[in-house]
Amino acid sequence: MARNLSGEANNEEISTFNQILSDDPELQQQYESICMLWQTSRKKWDNSADHEDDILNRLLPLSADEHLLAFEQQVSKNKIRKRTFWLIAACTAGIIFFILHTQNFFKPLPIPLVKVIESPNGSRVKTQLPDGSVVFLNAGSVLNYNYLSDTMREVTITGEGYFDIIRDEKRPFVVHADNIDIQVIGTRFTVRSYPDDEVVETTLIHGEVELKKVGYHAPIRMKPNQKISVSKLPLLEKNQNSGSIKSALTVFEKDYLISTIDSALTKSNLSEVAWIYNRLIFRGDKFDQLARKMERWFDVKIVFTDDHVKSLSFNGSFENETIDQALTALQIAEPFKFKINQSNEVFISSP
Repeated sequence: MARNLSGEANNEEISTFNQILSDDPELQQQYESICMLWQTSRKKWDNSADHEDDILNRLLPLSADEHLLAFEQQVSKNKIRKRTFWLIAACTAGIIFFILHTQNFFKPLPIPLVKVIESPNGSRVKTQLPDGSVVFLNAGSVLNYNYLSDTMREVTITGEGYFDIIRDEKRPFVVHADNIDIQVIGTRFTVRSYPDDEVVETTLIHGEVELKKVGYHAPIRMKPNQKISVSKLPLLEKNQNSGSIKSALTVFEKDYLISTIDSALTKSNLSEVAWIYNRLIFRGDKFDQLARKMERWFDVKIVFTDDHVKSLSFNGSFENETIDQALTALQIAEPFKFKINQSNEVFISSP
């Protein structure tokens, strides 16, 4: 820009510079303002020739040599001032141009607003999303959501949640759980996907959802009162490691299992939903499976000192019990010993 202002730019530089200005009206306006300031400053220096003549007239009484020496000294000073002025002006113009130009091209992009909701071990959390949908989070769960999109409502869950989603056909609701995507329009359902779970479970209470495993089979449409368990592992890896998912579910296809829940049960007696009513229901759980649920429910750490007790099986429910009361109740069904230290660590062993 400095070469353009000083008239030193060649035709190619002028053409390129004009093209930049024509593509940005705001930058064109800013450049015109700089030109006005430039011309105003330049006029003050354009009279330098008259100034040199005045110097010559004042020095006529001097001798020729003295006159010539004085004149050359004064002209030299003026040239230095001019060069200094042009140098400073060019630098200033360059800085102004850079600031104005980068303001247009390097404006910071808006940062998506991601909201994080946590439900620590030993607690349950209820929250309302910006669209009015309601989410319950079980103990040890985290929900992330971003509602900036005009075409989609998306959340990501780690743990277990119950969703009561407001219907909005223009903005489907998507739950991301590990490598599973669950898309709904308006419905009530649960999602369970703790880090130590081998499967992602979804139970549909009302409405309709579409579930898809990322990169695998076609979407699965669920009907009310259905429960689906989808392996987190690729099909080949799952078959190599465990053969199949051990479950009483009634339908098996590829790497997911579908069953029908007992619709005659009230929600508070349905194990997939009872936790939102402050009830932990377990049916046929092995002790090591139940222990993971109890760790989150009571906010404790459970350690088995031998493998035999891990295989004990239990049926029942907890509601307002303490960890000590819960373990004492389990001892009625199966014999085992336990000890709780001051750090809330529970050690379980054979009797």
